Amino acid sequence: MNKRDMLEQMDNRTLYLNLVLTQGILLVAGLILYLFFLRQKVFLTDLFHTERLLFAVAAGLGFAAIVLFIDFVLMRFVPKSYFDDGGVNERLFRDVNVWQIALIAVGVALVEEWLFRAVLQNLLGWFWASLLFALIHFRYFNQWLYALLVIVISFGFGGLYEWTGSFWAVFTAHFAIDFTLGVMLRYRLFHKE
Repeated sequence: MNKRDMLEQMDNRTLYLNLVLTQGILLVAGLILYLFFLRQKVFLTDLFHTERLLFAVAAGLGFAAIVLFIDFVLMRFVPKSYFDDGGVNERLFRDVNVWQIALIAVGVALVEEWLFRAVLQNLLGWFWASLLFALIHFRYFNQWLYALLVIVISFGFGGLYEWTGSFWAVFTAHFAIDFTLGVMLRYRLFHKE
């Protein structure tokens, strides 16, 4: 039985429980790392400051627009098989409504950007945090094009965080990308066959 068949055998409750558990582990890891290694250097309020919030949100939306434009162009001209993640994303979004997609996108963006930008990037620097972010998305590495996109986006998020100094910029970009692609997957709005 291949991965796609195993995924299809999984019920929705188990699928979403796996998502919640995975994100929960990342959240706890971020909290532990912050408490033991970063708290003395950076206050929590400094990580989530809202100075220049409009600038941060606009920068995040601008970055997301660039990523989505590139994705849309590639989806128009590149066969769907180049974007194969084993069917996880299709399965995750196919039976949910727009509000549930938004909730998934908020949760994933919040947890992952907390761990990789607010915590790890402040501890390890831009390169290592971005590399680790790309590596946890290993399921996208079945296809070279998908792997390349994930790596570029990961380092782009890191660069966006460096440039703006704002968690809200990377959170906004991550949310906008995940939400838009989730809606497109749900309503099957893309991909050349």
